[in-house]
Amino acid sequence: MNLHILGPNDPALDALSQYLERHPEYEMHLTIVAWENYQNALFDSLQAIESPYQAVFIPGHVWLAELVVEGKLAPLPVDKISSEIYTLYQPDDILPKIREECQFDKEPYLIPYFTDGHLLFYRNDIMSIEEETNSIPTIAPQQFEQLVHKVHHPPQIYGLALKAAPSEIFLDWLPFLWAFGGDVLDDQNKPVIYSKESLLALESYCNLRQYCPQDVQGYGNFEIAAALKNQIVCLAPTWGGQAASIFANPSSEYPYSTALYPIPWNATWGIGIPNNQSSTQKIRVTEKLYQINRSEMDQKVLEIAGSPVRRSTYSAANFEKFFWLKAQGEMLQRCRTLPAIPQLGKILGVLYAAVYTAFCGEKSSRDVLAEAQTALESIL
Repeated sequence: MNLHILGPNDPALDALSQYLERHPEYEMHLTIVAWENYQNALFDSLQAIESPYQAVFIPGHVWLAELVVEGKLAPLPVDKISSEIYTLYQPDDILPKIREECQFDKEPYLIPYFTDGHLLFYRNDIMSIEEETNSIPTIAPQQFEQLVHKVHHPPQIYGLALKAAPSEIFLDWLPFLWAFGGDVLDDQNKPVIYSKESLLALESYCNLRQYCPQDVQGYGNFEIAAALKNQIVCLAPTWGGQAASIFANPSSEYPYSTALYPIPWNATWGIGIPNNQSSTQKIRVTEKLYQINRSEMDQKVLEIAGSPVRRSTYSAANFEKFFWLKAQGEMLQRCRTLPAIPQLGKILGVLYAAVYTAFCGEKSSRDVLAEAQTALESIL
C-alpha cells in the first residue's frame, strides 16, 4: 500500500518529488497543495477519523505546539524503528538549532527537511553596502529608506520589493519589529504588540511602499522571485529556501549579493506523523522517511531550494558554488523564532491581517496595533 505525504508548493519539495519518482520501491506519493490553501488542507486531514496522509509537512515552531497539544501529531517512534536506519540517517549532522525546533518538550516530532529564514538580496553593481572581509553585511531596517531612495528609478528599476501579500506580510515585517525594539509577546507571553517601538516599526515598513512596484501588496514568493530574476529591484527580502530556484544557474554571474537583517526570523519545515493512523503505519512511514532524508537529500534540497539542514552541507565546496549559502548559514546562527505556544497560529492570523490593513492604508498603524493588542489579549 502506498504511503501518502502532504506538503506545500515550495521548491524544496521538488527534491523529494523527484526522489520518489526515481525510487518507486519506497511506495510513497507526495501531494502538493498551494501555500495559501495548505493550512486548511493540513488541519482537515488531521481532524479526520483516519488521516488520508501518513506524513505531513509542518513549519516548525509555528504550528508544532498547537498540533502536539491537541494530540494531532505523534512523536517520532525513534525507539521502535531499525537502529541501523536511524544510525545511517546521522541525526547528529542536523544543525542543533534546527533539531531543537523540531522537538516539543525535548521529544522529536519532526524530521527536519528545509529551513525558511530571511535573506536580503541587493544589487551589488548599484548599491554600496559596506562589507567586511569574509563576513556577511547587515542591513538594518532603519537604513532601508536611505539606501533605496537613491536607486529608485521606476519603471526601469525599483529601489525595493517587499513580500507584502496577505499571506506573507507579517513575517516580512517581523525583522522590522525586532530591529526597532518591539515584540509580539513579552517573556511572560503577554501581548506587547501595541508599543512605541512597534508603531515606529510599522510606520517605517509602510512608508517604504513608495519605493516598491505599485502592485507590491500582492507580492509573494513568485513575484519576488520574478523581480530578482528580471533584475528590476535593487533590494528585496526572500526566504533562503527560494534562493536556488531564483538563482538557478550557479555558473552565471548575478548582480546580487546577500545581506542579513540584524535579527532574522526562521522556521524549519519538517515532516511529522499524524496521530490518526495505526502504530504500525507510524513506524513504517518513519523508517522510510529516515531512509530518504539522509545527506544526499539535503544536498538536493540545497541545489533545488537553497536552505539545507545539515552541518555537512554547509561545506567550503558548496559555499564556493552557491553564493548565498554562507549568508544562509549565518542566518541560522543569529535568527530568532516566535514563542512556540499553542495559540501562535491564532496570534499570527490577527497580525497578518493587521499589518496588511495598515500597509494598504485602510487604517492607521496606531489603530491596527491597538486593535491587535486587544485581540491578542483575548486569545491569551
